[in-house]
Amino acid sequence: MEYVQVFDQSGTGLSKTLLSELASLGIDCTYMVGQAYDGARPMSSQLRGVQGEIRRCHAHAIYVHCASHCLNLTIGKSADVTSIRNCVGTIEEAVVFINGYVYSQSDVGIALCQNRLTNPFS
Repeated sequence: MEYVQVFDQSGTGLSKTLLSELASLGIDCTYMVGQAYDGARPMSSQLRGVQGEIRRCHAHAIYVHCASHCLNLTIGKSADVTSIRNCVGTIEEAVVFINGYVYSQSDVGIALCQNRLTNPFS
């Protein structure tokens, strides 16, 4: 994968660029069954957006609004509420801690921490 220079930012231009790049990577779009983008009109419009253009070529490629983008927008909006901002920060710290600990172990079945959280399958 690489960044691609786009000259036409319309839905048609973006979809042609996308399909061309996928083809150059050897990806067969015949089997495309889904597509997900943010809600910007050039991407999500059924008439002239990327999803509409791709759907005309590949009818099985249904469009869903990108869940990661939705989550990011939701967290961004909720950051105005101090208690939610603090909670998200605490969750992030816990995830970083657990990921760092699990990935540093040679056996994932080892206890996650000293608080008796052990592998239930042992």
